[in-house]
Order: sequence, then structure tokens, then C-alpha cells
Amino acid sequence: MTPTERVGPPGFRNRAAQEGSESTGLAAVASRSECSRGRLYPEPEHEFRTAYQRDRDRVIHSR
Repeated sequence: MTPTERVGPPGFRNRAAQEGSESTGLAAVASRSECSRGRLYPEPEHEFRTAYQRDRDRVIHSR
């Protein structure tokens, strides 16, 4: 990948890379993105943020 193809700061991982590393980085009892039943109203996937990150941000900033 050339510097012009890279999106985001160095070391920044896209959504697929984050979801792929969940099995090694999370506790055994943690919820994983791959086990989600999906959404009631479908939304397009974000390039960098997982569905859990989007939901968390909505809760935090809903005030």
C-alpha cells in the first residue's frame, strides 16, 4: 500500500481488522461483532467503526 492509498493515521485499523482481532483481544465472556443478530433497521457498514462503536457513541452523545 502506498502512502496515498492509506486512509487515516499510521496504525489506524479499519472495521474488518478490528472485528478480526476480537477473538484474541476480548475476554471469553465478551460480546463479539460476529455474533450479532444484526439491526432492526439495516444501515450501511462504516469503513472504520464497528456496529458496537457506533452504538456506544450514540448512547454517549444522546444527551
